[in-house]
Order: sequence, then C-alpha cells, then structure tokens
Amino acid sequence: MNKKNLAMAMAAVTVVGSAAPVFAATTPSEDNAGRYTIVKDKYKDIFDEVKKLVKENDGAIDAYLKENKLQDNDENRGKAWTELSKTNSLNIINITVKDSDDNSVVVPKTVVKTNTVVDTDYVENKLKNLDTDEYVDFDITTKASTVSSTKYTAADIYNLADSSGKKITDKLKTVTVDQLKTGGILGQISASNSGENKPVEPTSDTFASYFTVGAVKTVNNKLTLEIAVADPATVLVNTAENITDAPTSQKMKITNAKITLTEGDDRLDFSKPSIVGGTLGDFAKAAAETTPGEQQTINVRVINAKQETIKATDYDALKAVVSKYKFDSTEIGRVYDEAKDLNDKDKLDGSSYDKDGTYKAVFFAEGKRLQGFS
Repeated sequence: MNKKNLAMAMAAVTVVGSAAPVFAATTPSEDNAGRYTIVKDKYKDIFDEVKKLVKENDGAIDAYLKENKLQDNDENRGKAWTELSKTNSLNIINITVKDSDDNSVVVPKTVVKTNTVVDTDYVENKLKNLDTDEYVDFDITTKASTVSSTKYTAADIYNLADSSGKKITDKLKTVTVDQLKTGGILGQISASNSGENKPVEPTSDTFASYFTVGAVKTVNNKLTLEIAVADPATVLVNTAENITDAPTSQKMKITNAKITLTEGDDRLDFSKPSIVGGTLGDFAKAAAETTPGEQQTINVRVINAKQETIKATDYDALKAVVSKYKFDSTEIGRVYDEAKDLNDKDKLDGSSYDKDGTYKAVFFAEGKRLQGFS
C-alpha cells in the first residue's frame, strides 16, 4: 500500500483547531501557506470553486465582447481571453493529472476553459472517477480585484506630501508650453527685472515653481494638505514683448493663493490647470483612478485516499492510527521540529503558515501494518 492510502491531517504541538490540510507530504514550511490537499470523497469542495471561477471568466468575456462590439465566436472569445489576461482580469485555473506511484504526468498542465476539451464537465468527471493510481493538481490564480476612486484617501494625502510634494511637482511639470500659451502665458522673465529685456519662452519648470507643498495636518478629523501658490524668482508673463523694469501688470495672475487637498474630497489633476487670459484658476478634477488589487494563488491536490483527522494531544487516536499504518518517522520529526520552532517564535498567528492561525500537517502512510504489531 503506497502513500495514496491515507492522508492524515494532524495539528502539531499545542496549536489545535480546524483548517484545510496543507498541500504536501514533505517537510512543511512557511511557503506552504495556500496549499491544500483534498481526498476524492470531498472533491466537490474544489470543483464547486472551479465552476464558480470559470463562470466569472465567461461573464468577463461576454462583457468584453459586448463592450467592444464583437461577435460571439471562438476567435473573438480567444482574443478576449488574451486581452483580459494581460490585465489580470481572469481566473487562471490549471489542472494537471499525475501518476501517484512515480509522479509521471498523465495529463499535462492545461487551463480549464468553457468550450474546450478541458472544461468543467471534464474536471468533474476526472475528479469523480479518479483512478486509484492518479492524483490531480490544481494551481489557481484568482483575478485581481480593482478599486476605482475619484476621492482622496488618507494614504493619498500622505503620498502627495512625501518628499516635499514630489508627486504633485512632477505632475505640474507635465504642463506643456502649448497649454501655457493657449492660456495667455507667452513668456517668462526675472521677477526683479531691471532695464528693458525680452521675455524667453515659458517653461513647465517655471510654472511648477509657483507651488510649495506643505505638511499634512488634521482638520475636523480629516487629513489635509495645503499648497501655497506665489510668485517665484522667475515669473510667467502675458507678453513676449520687451518689459521695462520689474513686471507687474504683465505677470500671471493667481486666483487662489492656497489650494487645500482634503481626505474625502475630489482628486485634482495637476497636469490640467485652468489658465484663461493669463490668469491661473482651478485645476480639473482627476478621472477615476483604478488600482489593481492583489492576485491570490492557491494550490490544491486531490488524491484517492482515506482521510482521518486527529489532534496531536489525542494519544489514543494517535496510537490506533500508528498501530494500523506505518509512517516515515523522519517526516514526523521534521513536522514536529518546525511546528515547535514556529510556536516558539509566536508565528502561528495566520501570518506565516495557516490562514486561521492553526498549524496542520499531512502525513501519508507507507503501508498497512500487520495486526498485532505496533
């Protein structure tokens, strides 16, 4: 009897509770988080999830075809898959079937998709009728959720204030000469100009130098960031003709000497100032900003086996199992040592190994003992 005959999930040391068993019979490690083993009798646990994820993919593809006014055919669905995959907008479900005796590949890794050979019907049939000498591996990467917002968050306020407002300054420097000239800004000259001098071409650097980003403050329980707007050493002017002495009426006029960004208020696009007739007004509101969420990868192995779950402190149950089955004592020792090490470091909190704070290990029996031996 080989290792497919028993998958026993054991809670180690003093940390006891319920969770999905880890995906490996080898020495466990912190890298095993997100890896699971399921016995054939419980195949629906994984199949129902696969079916749900495939349905989400089909919905995303349908929406893509509708949005891009494409006919619903195999070619266009393939195109939609390719484009949506680039933005992590699909769940990628891979299935591999292997021989449990020598780990040779029976069915190569294939993506589960509707209207292909390896669809959900194929998956269900394979799991339902899993051969005693085979196991199935799934590696599933879920689509990235996205967050779209037009409002400033607390994190936004801090990020914009960082490095003396570099993110804001960088945006201001993207304002083009054409934007300035269209708004009536035709040149720039020293604010302390003496004598008759001709202004030079206006620049985005000079425009950006009008703005000084302050520090984050809390006002009425909301984070705020103030930006002062004032004439710099070189000023923008509304003429390209010679200017005598210090510019006054020719200078770019400033409507608001202070811009306040407040948590929860509309975002501003600092690359789109309103400049009309040589007067600087407000900035345009920013378009919705979409932030991709994190993808999650989960590995699941389905085996043709009998499963027993016991607590490490249940010595009678332990004795009954080890009296019936033979286990690799080296593997058991390794599991114990790592669990003890994690426990000593107080890392069994869900952050390192098991998602609900419970340490679990899977042991595979090497063979059934003869009755009367222990």
